[in-house]
Amino acid sequence: MGKIPGPEYFLSAALAAAVAVGLAGAFIGLNVSSLWADELFTFWVVGNDHSAAAALARAQSDIHPPLYYMSAFLVTETFGRSPVVLRAFSAILGVAAVPLFYYVTRKTYSIPARLVAMTIAVSSWFWVNQTQNARSYGLCLLIATAVYGAALALAARERDGRPVGWTLAALVLSMALGSCVHPYMLFVALATLASLFVLCPRLRWVFVLIGGSITAAWFAYIHFVIRAHTVFSLEHSWIGNTTGWYRDELRTSWQASLSNKPMIAIVLVCVASAAAVIMRDRSRRQPVTIDGRSLCLLVVPLVVIAGISSSMILTPNFTSRNLLVCSPFIWGAEAFLFDLGVARLGTVGRVAASIVVAVLALVSIGGVSARFVPVRTPFRESARWIDSQPGCRGQAIAYVITDGVYNSPVEAERHGAFEYGYYLQDVGLVPLYLKDAIAGRAVLNPSCRVVAWGAHYLNDSHTAEAVRAGLVKSLHRKIVLFTLSLPGRKDGGGAAYIFLTP
Repeated sequence: MGKIPGPEYFLSAALAAAVAVGLAGAFIGLNVSSLWADELFTFWVVGNDHSAAAALARAQSDIHPPLYYMSAFLVTETFGRSPVVLRAFSAILGVAAVPLFYYVTRKTYSIPARLVAMTIAVSSWFWVNQTQNARSYGLCLLIATAVYGAALALAARERDGRPVGWTLAALVLSMALGSCVHPYMLFVALATLASLFVLCPRLRWVFVLIGGSITAAWFAYIHFVIRAHTVFSLEHSWIGNTTGWYRDELRTSWQASLSNKPMIAIVLVCVASAAAVIMRDRSRRQPVTIDGRSLCLLVVPLVVIAGISSSMILTPNFTSRNLLVCSPFIWGAEAFLFDLGVARLGTVGRVAASIVVAVLALVSIGGVSARFVPVRTPFRESARWIDSQPGCRGQAIAYVITDGVYNSPVEAERHGAFEYGYYLQDVGLVPLYLKDAIAGRAVLNPSCRVVAWGAHYLNDSHTAEAVRAGLVKSLHRKIVLFTLSLPGRKDGGGAAYIFLTP
């Protein structure tokens, strides 16, 4: 009679099924949502002039390094310039990060632990969103996973007294590539080096040299490229710099990492199991072992500290989206927690916890249906609605923008016209600054029923109502506000607003 598979088998099978569905879901509904402002900026950088030199020049106008933009340029030159193509590129990168995590942590965590972390990862709002976002975050996840894997391998080889040359080279290469994609990948690199500084005393001078070199290169890039070429304001930003802002962004980061009840429940099971194991073993007084697994516990807090410090000292930059480029280290912490708790329970406790986690993983599979629901600013949908209005083609329509994001009105109007005009090309777009609209200083001569159109820069219903009142004051006529909301959004956030004459 054959051996009956244990609970770990069923647990691993359930987790693998949840991961497989989540990974496949990254390629479902690539064109469900409209492009939003940041993605439209990517399309502006990539351009349609088929010139790598021109794309690089446009990429240097951002505050992010150009590696993602140039990769996106090559992808569009090869496969075509469309939202599906660029979002599929992000999906491939984000999906690749998950099995890479499984591989690079194979000597650190058990199979069930890695699958638990992967299940939580592919169910998280951050991963789900960024695998269909034509921005650099999918590439960041892939490179951050490589950084994590190289750091784990380096710590293990140094501990065992084995040569570290090739592993160190892989670590430096992945850190250098990451720093060419996103500013917070520099923080990931420095936090990883600081953690290795503690774990590998013999190589401390090497880590100091690497960290100093990467930092010096970044400051040179800031001085010679960003300050000279960026179209964005470095002094004014939508990003806050208050205690409340940091608290809210940290809470959003938590919610974006654990985005549904089954995943929160899995983490709670792991935490409860770990607490039970620690209480059971407390009388043994075993010494605390600091090894490569400590990386996942050290890097994330260090990135938080670096992000908040740079926001306070340099310019505001701390957001949940930026912080979560270090997500692979969070996945490592989740795997560590499972091995610390569930894997070390007694037989009855381990079987019970495994069954609960397996059921929760299977329940999470239904979350892939969210891929069919639009989640981004409805530029496309509102443009189609305006285009359907009789008498508006070829007429002047005002688009609402703000002047605090860009470093000059010229840049604000140029990028605003591109974003609004991507989906609505048969009208004359006229800039309308938000502050002027609210104050009743709008100078408009509407030639069709649609007076003005606001999306992204006009992001809540209260402000939209203030704009409507201001337009009434400046035009001396009745103005009706039409709101095109995203499904499930009751506060008007993420909506498009269209101002009409009756």
